[in-house]
Amino acid sequence: VVMSCKDGSTTEEVVPVNPIFGHWKVINPNVEAHLLVRPDSTFHVDILAQEGIEAEGVATVESDSRITFVNTGGTDTVASNPVPGTYDFQITSDTLRFTVVSDTLSRRVGLLSAPWVPN
Repeated sequence: VVMSCKDGSTTEEVVPVNPIFGHWKVINPNVEAHLLVRPDSTFHVDILAQEGIEAEGVATVESDSRITFVNTGGTDTVASNPVPGTYDFQITSDTLRFTVVSDTLSRRVGLLSAPWVPN
């Protein structure tokens, strides 16, 4: 990120890159879903196996291993429910795994309980 100073000079701020940022697909034979976690603290999830279920929202990375998802829009009442869901995450080799810390949305808990790989 390049920032301008009052004296006309510029400085560059280094924004840390977390390995969770990127496009992931779930490893689950019963569900086909994609998750995009962006460095601007937004996310998009698309459950391809159930046509028309998508959610967008804010994904706050709280540490190197904790993230909170808050849906800001979606295609149904569950996908658009803004209740936060907090998860610990770990990436081993190329596999992302979430562990629920607190979340009352059972669909999100079920979806994030499966392993994910880069898409």
